[in-house]
Amino acid sequence: MSIDPSELTPYTRRALELRAAEYYASICKPESEWHSSDDLAPQLEEFEHYIQAGDCDHACSELETINKPLIFWGHYDMLLRMRQRLQVCQVSLPHLRLANINGLGYAYYVLGDLEMAITLYEHALTLAKEFGYVEKEGTIMVNLGRAHSDLGRYSYAIALYGQAIQIAQELGTPQKYSVWLGDLASAYRDLGNLQLASEYYTEALAMAQDSGELSSQARLLGDLGYIYYYLSRTDEAIQCFTEALSLARELGYRWEEGNSLYGLGITHQYDAQTDEALEYFHSSLKTYYDIGHSRGKSYCYLRIGYMSLLKGEMDQAQQNFYEVLNLDFVENNNQANLALGIIALYRQKTEDADAYFSDACVQSRGLLTKTTRAYAPQYILSTALVGRAVCHSRWADLTHRTDLLALALAEYSYALDITSAPGIVRDALRDLELICAAGVEGLEPVFELLEGVLDEQS
Repeated sequence: MSIDPSELTPYTRRALELRAAEYYASICKPESEWHSSDDLAPQLEEFEHYIQAGDCDHACSELETINKPLIFWGHYDMLLRMRQRLQVCQVSLPHLRLANINGLGYAYYVLGDLEMAITLYEHALTLAKEFGYVEKEGTIMVNLGRAHSDLGRYSYAIALYGQAIQIAQELGTPQKYSVWLGDLASAYRDLGNLQLASEYYTEALAMAQDSGELSSQARLLGDLGYIYYYLSRTDEAIQCFTEALSLARELGYRWEEGNSLYGLGITHQYDAQTDEALEYFHSSLKTYYDIGHSRGKSYCYLRIGYMSLLKGEMDQAQQNFYEVLNLDFVENNNQANLALGIIALYRQKTEDADAYFSDACVQSRGLLTKTTRAYAPQYILSTALVGRAVCHSRWADLTHRTDLLALALAEYSYALDITSAPGIVRDALRDLELICAAGVEGLEPVFELLEGVLDEQS
């Protein structure tokens, strides 16, 4: 319950804290003048004084007014601490209690603790249903879907997105519909259905443009850029990422800024513009460090590591891949172990290479048990099996190579059945070329399979 300062003795600690909160409320800048967290200093002080006064409902209400800009500017650690304090002091009003639990889940999500995020989102979803907050149900379902998607549980995520989109349709909220349709598109993208993903992204972007929702436009342009990259339409990808970056910087949307810089990095790397690509990756990495976004850092270290590997800078590449493993995101650990196996091949440490390739296989299969048609772990599994084959003691005997490669070829065939998008196939060929550059011979059957698919598409 909120506290009225007029009902309190003038010189109690609580009364003084509430008067201080009222003072800071009186000097808040209008939203049109919010450009950085410095402009929210009065609100942050107001929050602190409400907490000290024990008025958690007012503190939570104040945080909700500045939650979106703090997210845009990447102050995730700050949000986590503030929401943890609200949990301790126990917000009482149902809608604020729900908002804080959902917001705490989001803070854990962006900082990389997906299981904690899921626990909080599930709690929030239960409360939303209990309180009858239907629109909030949709929002929380999407948040829950994103966390499950990041863990490779795409089918479950798609079911959650579908329920949320139905809620948006029933409530007549086109802005939410377009954002959540974009999330659904991302899940289908990760399952290799690029055509359906492209259709959903395009529809969602058109709706965001019609409604003038700039942050949604920035995100969807970035998402569409990745589709064009996978389809080897790099000019269109660069255009999307450039437009997304411009909007993100205009809005101060730091997460999308990092995402767009990363996208520009991969497209320039694809076009063999290595210096420009590396600059974009480092700029993206700096942005993710600024906002504490561990998942983004993991992707950047992976790409920077590969660029070092391609240049023969083994020590530097190895260090970047170790950074990926230290950050410990399941979607990237298998790729990092695959790359470390290749480095071990270069160094003629066959036993170490086989151990890394084995880890990559185990991790990829772990992801595939959650969603069997996820293309990324399927391709990594296939290449890691090639690595294991060339590490086998019988590889030197030419008569055994066909048998040793048989499992890898079967897995590649399944991967191609999921998606044969040229950008994805070329990434697989890059790993195979690196294995060959380590002095390995006899991979012609694998190259013939993958290059044959590209030839058919050209």
